[in-house]
Amino acid sequence: MITETTGLILKNTKIARDRRMLVIFTRKFGKISAGTGLTQRGKNRSHLALGPFTYGRYQLYKGREFNVDAAEPVESFFELGEDVDRYFAASCALEYVDAILPYE
Repeated sequence: MITETTGLILKNTKIARDRRMLVIFTRKFGKISAGTGLTQRGKNRSHLALGPFTYGRYQLYKGREFNVDAAEPVESFFELGEDVDRYFAASCALEYVDAILPYE
């Protein structure tokens, strides 16, 4: 089943063979863990939607697990990294949300 949803990336972990595991807080499904083969290289814009502090539109394939097939950034909060105090506060907020929310 293919579905589209918007969400905020809470965590991005690099795993084997240039794949990534994402923890996404979505409107439809709550907090989900999804794998993706979208790379951080290239000229496509999908890699911009895979970083933490990014709110984006994600096309998900739901089988046994979630897989991200396509991604498009809606809003990036990249400017949080320019100030150490703001980055620390935002990182703590993301970790707190990740810790208190159950999956799905």
